[in-house]
Amino acid sequence: MDAVVDFVFSGSRYKLRIDWENVVIGFGLQGIKVPQPDQNSKLATQLSNQAKDFSKLQIQQRDVQIEVRHMDKKGNFFGQLWVGGQRYASTWLGEGVAY
Repeated sequence: MDAVVDFVFSGSRYKLRIDWENVVIGFGLQGIKVPQPDQNSKLATQLSNQAKDFSKLQIQQRDVQIEVRHMDKKGNFFGQLWVGGQRYASTWLGEGVAY
């Protein structure tokens, strides 16, 4: 399904606009672990900010394709995301930003 990344909340959480359905959804990237901010660890916060900045540079306001695998109770969607035909999770792993 085609979508546009409207906003990057964190390294692996995005707000996507699906124009042909006229909806905006919350989307979480599946298959990788991205550092989360931690007020007790300066390094974790720094890595989290680096991951968020990486996502902003790569996909914010860009056309992407998504495959939704499941949805949580709050209506957030989770699945895979492709940019230019390449799976975005493998881009993350290649850059060393996620594990």
